[in-house]
Amino acid sequence: MRGDLDKYDRKLRSGDFAEATSFAESRAEKENRNQLLWSLQAGVAARQNHDYQASNQFFDQAEELIKKYDLKNAGSSVSESLSSMLVNDSTRDYQPAEYEGVMVNTYKAFNYLALRRLDEARVEFNRALDRQRRAKERFQSAIAKQRQAIALRQQQENQRNGGQGFDLSRSLDSDNIAALTRNRYSNFSEFGVYPNFINPFTTYSAGLFFALAGDYAKAASFLKEAAAMVPENELVLADLAMVEEALDRGQPIAGGVWLLVENGRAARRQEIRLDVPLFLVSRRLVYTGIALPILMRGEEAVRNIGLRGDGKLNSTVALASMDRVMLTEFKDIYWSIVTRAMLSAMMKTTLQYQAEKELGVAGLIVTAVFQAATTSADLRSWTGLPSSFQMGRVAMPADRHLTVLVPGQREQEIQLPNCQSAIIYITIPDKDVSPVIDVLVFNPFS
Repeated sequence: MRGDLDKYDRKLRSGDFAEATSFAESRAEKENRNQLLWSLQAGVAARQNHDYQASNQFFDQAEELIKKYDLKNAGSSVSESLSSMLVNDSTRDYQPAEYEGVMVNTYKAFNYLALRRLDEARVEFNRALDRQRRAKERFQSAIAKQRQAIALRQQQENQRNGGQGFDLSRSLDSDNIAALTRNRYSNFSEFGVYPNFINPFTTYSAGLFFALAGDYAKAASFLKEAAAMVPENELVLADLAMVEEALDRGQPIAGGVWLLVENGRAARRQEIRLDVPLFLVSRRLVYTGIALPILMRGEEAVRNIGLRGDGKLNSTVALASMDRVMLTEFKDIYWSIVTRAMLSAMMKTTLQYQAEKELGVAGLIVTAVFQAATTSADLRSWTGLPSSFQMGRVAMPADRHLTVLVPGQREQEIQLPNCQSAIIYITIPDKDVSPVIDVLVFNPFS
């Protein structure tokens, strides 16, 4: 699986978006438990290939799978969460993150804008915002079931071993686990986390869309929420002030050109292996190995992008960190990941003891090989996402002519049609890849 994700990433980073789409689509058709992940990857690649219809078809498929997962999770019993613990989490069907569902609807909205289907774009922005609103409740429900499943498995193991099983709570409280948390995630402390699974990019984009669509009351609400999360961003504050002034005066906003940028590659998972102590109820201490995923920081392609119009040059500024969005959720599921890994190690170690007791050295060797082969971390994630989002803004040029300046690359000329406002959406997955540019037009003049 890791090899396939690397192949996909190389195609995306080289700018071969058609091949990346085809590759991801083929994997979605073949890998049932990873169908959701590859549908997400195919949707991104098709979007960057300007095939918005195909992109939305992939995202529609992903959204249906996410809905099925949500329904299954809501109605599943605790016992259904136990099956993969004896092996590892990567044997489960791909589990969608909350931020992935939000980004699916956000991308669909921008695809519809590219197709100039504003009504459908409005629906998708509303769905993205609603998914953000309900994310905390869904997430807490899923975590509660995970905790119940883990407690049930621990109880079953102890009963099966005559009360002489492992002490999970004491093992988890060991200094090794605490040190792991401190040391492996210290490099992300500067990022912090966003509140309640909110992605500032989605919230701001929805606010901007409603502003350009003339729904100023709704725009003001979402721009205010975005401004609270990125108070250092003066452009978001300026947009909020512009919309509030339009509301006060009862007049439309002035036109302009906004630049939105997807920058680089998102944070991704990497495996670490760690020797940890397992405490038996009898106080005996055993050391064993577990594999855990850690989140490695993403890579931005450029520091910023310039936008020139009427002889004036503006540069993009930071809007949102996709890495922070991912970290927000990852930190909250980390307890579950560690606990499942520890419990899996306990079950496999118990299996070794029983095999040695009943079958001797041969049984010990077989179960030891099984434990080594099945101790691996789940490294699957939606790698087609960017590391961060940026934004910029210029007044609408009199001649409707703009120049996009990407450091280290040739200038890109854009001739806008006659319109009041426009969004230029740029995706740049790697510094050596030409930017993908979409021009989204509002209030076109006849």
